[in-house]
Order: sequence, then C-alpha cells, then structure tokens
Amino acid sequence: MKTSPQPGFAAWLRFQRRQHDLTQGQLARAAGCAEITIRKLEAGTLQPSSTLTTALEAALGVSFAVDHPAGTPPSDSYEASTPEASVVLSVLNALARPGTRLISLTGSSAGLRTAAARSILSRAHARHAYDAVIADVPGIASQRELAHRLADALELDVSTVADPFEAVIAHLRTRQVLLILDGFDTLTADHAWVSRLLQAAPELRILLTLPERLHVYGEHEVRLPAEPGPLT
Repeated sequence: MKTSPQPGFAAWLRFQRRQHDLTQGQLARAAGCAEITIRKLEAGTLQPSSTLTTALEAALGVSFAVDHPAGTPPSDSYEASTPEASVVLSVLNALARPGTRLISLTGSSAGLRTAAARSILSRAHARHAYDAVIADVPGIASQRELAHRLADALELDVSTVADPFEAVIAHLRTRQVLLILDGFDTLTADHAWVSRLLQAAPELRILLTLPERLHVYGEHEVRLPAEPGPLT
C-alpha cells in the first residue's frame, strides 16, 4: 500500500537517532528493519509505513505525531516568553527566509550562546525540511582540525582521505543542512573557509556562536541579551 508523505520525517528520524546516540544499524535492529531502510528513510527517498513508524517510535521512545501535530509545526507554538527564547525564534525565522545562509549568534555569555544553539538544533529539524547538526569547535586552531570535527558531526569517515575538508565539502554539496558551529570564538585561522563552504554547497546554512560578528558578506547577526549582573 502506498503511504502518504510525512513532511519532516527524515530530519526528525536523523535528529532523534543522534539524540539517542544510535548508529543506523543499531536503530534498525531495535526497530526490526534493515539498515538500508534507515538510510533511505533518513535520506528522504523512502516513506515509512504506519507499522514501521510505530516500530521506530517504540525504539526511540518518542512520537513523531506528538512532535509534528497535524498542521502545526512544533516551533510555531514555541512562545518567546523570555529574551533568550525570543532570540531562538528570531534565528528560526531568519532561517526560513530565502537567501539567509550565514547567521552569527553573538553575545558575551558562552553559556547562553550554547544553550540557544542547542535549543535551535532541537527545533530546526521540526520546522525546516533540512537536517541540523551541531559541532563543538572551541580550541580548534586549524582548518584540518575543524574538518575532522565537522566530519564527526556529520558522521562522515575521513580517516583515509588526504584532504578531510574537501571530503566534507563533497558530502555537503547536494545536501540541505543547517550546520551549527558552537564556540567559534577561539578559532584562530582566517574565515575564508566559511565562504568556501557556502559557495560549494548551495543548500547549506551555517549558524556560528561567537562573542562578536565576523563582518563578512551575507552575514546575518542575532544578538543574545547580556546576562544580568550580580545583585549588590
């Protein structure tokens, strides 16, 4: 029987599997299906039957229907009740605008930036059709180190390639991905690779968390409020 498309299922499945720290093979075994089935589901080339959806929900302990109530994306009901929540909503809205591909989430507090990035990660997969991954990059001082960190976040094996950065570019070239780089402020190399990634992968979007914006072409800044000072 032909099944109806389920918008956002591929991104939801990838996100939930990674949240549970499962490989595609482990999830397949838990759900009683073939690993190739999980690969096709996550690539969006296969629509799950109701039976398979139920099996995957049971294996993950979460419900796709609850995350995606009919006609109402979950992020639409996310209330901007605090300044931090308002910033998260601003980023999600910016991502929905055509042409917005590089967002710098700035602010003096590394803790607030990380918390906002994690919140954006958890909501972006539901609101948008593309995948969302996060890479922690504090302390990275070279493009090669960065390439390995990106490959880990993308679950890409670059252990045997001569140029891991080129491998990352090739992987992203035809994919719709939101790439969140948290802790960008300690990178010491130049930022030419940002433009290089965006030029090579037309469906890629990048979210950086850092104290101040880069001041590069096409950058959209969303600034977090300052943390309240100590009471005196």
